[in-house]
Amino acid sequence: MKLTKIIESLEKWAPPILQQSYDNCGLLVGSKKNNINGCIISLDCTEDVIDEAIKKRCNLVISHHPLIFNPLNSINEDSWIGKTIIKAIKNDINIYALHTNLDNVISGVNKKISDLLKLKNISILNNFIPTEENKDEINKLNLKNKIGSGIIGDRKISLKDLFKELKEKFNNKIFKHTEEINKNVSKIAICGGSGNFLIKKAIDKNADVLITSDLKYHDYFMSENKIVLIDIGHYESEQHTKDLIFEYLNKKLTNIALHLSNVDTNPVKYF
Repeated sequence: MKLTKIIESLEKWAPPILQQSYDNCGLLVGSKKNNINGCIISLDCTEDVIDEAIKKRCNLVISHHPLIFNPLNSINEDSWIGKTIIKAIKNDINIYALHTNLDNVISGVNKKISDLLKLKNISILNNFIPTEENKDEINKLNLKNKIGSGIIGDRKISLKDLFKELKEKFNNKIFKHTEEINKNVSKIAICGGSGNFLIKKAIDKNADVLITSDLKYHDYFMSENKIVLIDIGHYESEQHTKDLIFEYLNKKLTNIALHLSNVDTNPVKYF
């Protein structure tokens, strides 16, 4: 199967125009003309993931996080990024990433989290704001208000039971949170990955909790005892994204071997 066909399918789901301005989604290594015989799906693309692709005879890695995120001045073996790119090229392995464009569709990253938490009546937490250059194209995609950051939905559960469920379903050993201002919750906001920019929006929409990650010390003060902020960890919040991508491609494509990566790419360890 040509890589271009796989990319077309992915980009119908998560159009590149929906990526944030700082992001770097798309084909990072390789050629759309290449024939693909197997694909590894992972959260991150590391040298270990490339080794896994070689072992399983796959010549495509699809990751959520882009391997090349910031501009590169050189590609050499002095950095993990350089090592990974070099190994991929030497072994004819293509690398594709869908990141914030997958965050910004209602059927994307946050939908997977909302399903795991059994949220009902979900909607986008913060609508995607188009620029003058892309507003016409964005408006075509957004007739039903299904584009933007985060998700908010309904579920009645005690805060303690929610804490327990987060530990079970996201494999958490420990997570951080603000003051337990309510014993029970009924409206839950979520944002896989870094979500401090959605704290005020979650409060404005009367969410009882915001489940996200990468909150800094001063971010916690923004709760102002109006919401419980829960930081479950970046990897932990997005670890199920590879399952999401696998499930989508498994329905859309045939005659291609799809594999979920078995590599634990979480760089954060707990003592």
